[in-house]
Amino acid sequence: LVIKMEEIFAGIVLYNPDIERLKENVEHISGQVSKVVFVNNGSNNTQEIEDYVKKISNSIYIDLHDNKGIATALNVILKEAVKNSVKWVLTLDQDTVCFDDIIDNYRGYLDLDNVGQLTCVYKDRNFNDDNSRLLKDKVKKVPWCITSAALVNVDAWKAVNGFDEKLFIDEVDYDICLSMRENGYFIYQIGFVGFIHEIGEGKVVNVAGHNIKTWNHSPFRRYYSTRNAMLVARKHKELNSFKAFLGAVKHIFIIFLFEDTKWKKLKAGVKGLVAGIGERI
Repeated sequence: LVIKMEEIFAGIVLYNPDIERLKENVEHISGQVSKVVFVNNGSNNTQEIEDYVKKISNSIYIDLHDNKGIATALNVILKEAVKNSVKWVLTLDQDTVCFDDIIDNYRGYLDLDNVGQLTCVYKDRNFNDDNSRLLKDKVKKVPWCITSAALVNVDAWKAVNGFDEKLFIDEVDYDICLSMRENGYFIYQIGFVGFIHEIGEGKVVNVAGHNIKTWNHSPFRRYYSTRNAMLVARKHKELNSFKAFLGAVKHIFIIFLFEDTKWKKLKAGVKGLVAGIGERI
């Protein structure tokens, strides 16, 4: 008797990827899934990407010819899964490197109650955090998870009308987790270390004995992270808009103290704050 395993796709959004890091990413995941879906979001090194992707036997390549934002690209990946009647998709950042047992580890939890997404513990390249405290629970419901190396239930994605394309980039992962939970789905963190990842060019600054993390995002990212923090807070009842406002102001202040190109980032942050308060949701 041959039991057919549930098909799983992996999806990677590409935007000017470092090809060597992308290769490392793909080498570790392609053998664990049926297909790897690549969505090119207007990269400058498209020829290099295409030359590489052609060599991957189980790849699907889609070029959007322009930067449509992370949310749109993720929706393109999930639609590809729907087209192929696949119910689970591992969403990956282009520089994420999974361990070789991530899919096997996730497979044991596909039948949990109302799964929206499965996530696991990761190691951040920029920090020496000890994540062992996160491993004490085999399975834990969490409020949200990052997109990278999350296993998305396609039915849950459909139920919330996909990733919110208005957000473009930043808070896209947080928003869909909130939407899923509002629709009766859960985000489960499984207690194993499954991948290596980095957020921005993070560093820790010690001020009077307090460690402050700073991400060193570009002014472009700073605009969207500030704008979207406000939009998402206004969109979801669980969140408090005033707290989101204070959080955004705190981040702008930290950037001004500890990061470079501060005036550009300050201007972008303030512009994002104004847009996030004023835009229709």
